[in-house]
Amino acid sequence: MPRIPLISPDSELTPVQRRVVDGILGRRGGRIPGPYRFALHCPELTELWHPLGELLRLRSTFPLRLSEFAILITARAWDCDYIFHAHKPFAAGRAAASGRGRRRQRRASAAGKTR
Repeated sequence: MPRIPLISPDSELTPVQRRVVDGILGRRGGRIPGPYRFALHCPELTELWHPLGELLRLRSTFPLRLSEFAILITARAWDCDYIFHAHKPFAAGRAAASGRGRRRQRRASAAGKTR
């Protein structure tokens, strides 16, 4: 059981929490990412924090692939397993979708190297 109760769209919410949750659900494809589920106990902070996170991750001058790579490196360096595992599928999906990951694996196999 978590020390801080996690908030979900089905939780009993104050009007301010409901407004913030609706905004997050609209921008996040109908789900509330993990960190926001506990941050919603202070909806005013979450309302400011969410756009900042979007700005840093999705609207930076770096390509999204490089941004995700930087998130993975930083998460691993600071031993942040949640962040690492939350972003790993997205980063892996982008590589697999572009075919780069498969090409790298074929080259490594042909050279006798395994990952």
